[in-house]
Amino acid sequence: MKKHIEYWKTKPSTYLVFIIFLFSLLFNYWSSSALNQSYENSGFPVPYHEAQLSFSPSKLKGWYSHLVENNNIEKYISTQNFDFVFILSIVVLHFIALIFVSRLFKEKSTGRKLLIFSAFISLLAPLFDALENLVSYLMLANPMGFSNYLAYVYSTLAAMKFGFFTFAYIAFAVGILTAMIKYVKNRISTKP
Repeated sequence: MKKHIEYWKTKPSTYLVFIIFLFSLLFNYWSSSALNQSYENSGFPVPYHEAQLSFSPSKLKGWYSHLVENNNIEKYISTQNFDFVFILSIVVLHFIALIFVSRLFKEKSTGRKLLIFSAFISLLAPLFDALENLVSYLMLANPMGFSNYLAYVYSTLAAMKFGFFTFAYIAFAVGILTAMIKYVKNRISTKP
C-alpha cells in the first residue's frame, strides 16, 4: 500500500488528474441519470434505498412479486445489469476526486497521504455495491422463493456500501475544508 500511496502523491500530473476528475463527473452524472430512469421504468414499487436497506425477505419477495405480476422483472434485471456501469463511474469518481483533493496539500504532507489512503478506502463502496448486485441476481433467479438469508446478506452489503459512500463524501469535504483553512492561515501569517 505504501508503494501505491507514494505513486499517487505525484502521478499522474495534477492537470491530468483534474481533467480525469471533470470527465468522471460527467460519466457519473450520465450513468446515474440513466440508472435512475431505468429503475423508474422497471416499475419497482419503492425507492431503491428502501428495498436495499429493508432487511426483510417478505417485503423483497412482495416487491419482486409486483414486478413479476406486471411483467417487469426483465426490465428490473436490465437495470441491475446497467448498475455495473454506474459502479464503474463511482470507482473512477470517488478515487480520482480524492486524489485531486490530495493535490491541494504539499507532496510530503500528512494531508496528501491521508487523502490518497482515503481514495483507496473509498473503493470499498463500489465493491460492496457489486457484491450486493450479485446477491440480488441470486434472489431474482427465484423472486418469490429465494432463501431468506439472502435478503439479510443483500441489505448488509447495501448498508456497507452506503457507509463507504458516506466516508468518501466526508473525506472529500473535510479535505477541501482543511485545505481552505490552511490556505487562509498561510495568507494571514505571510501578511506584513
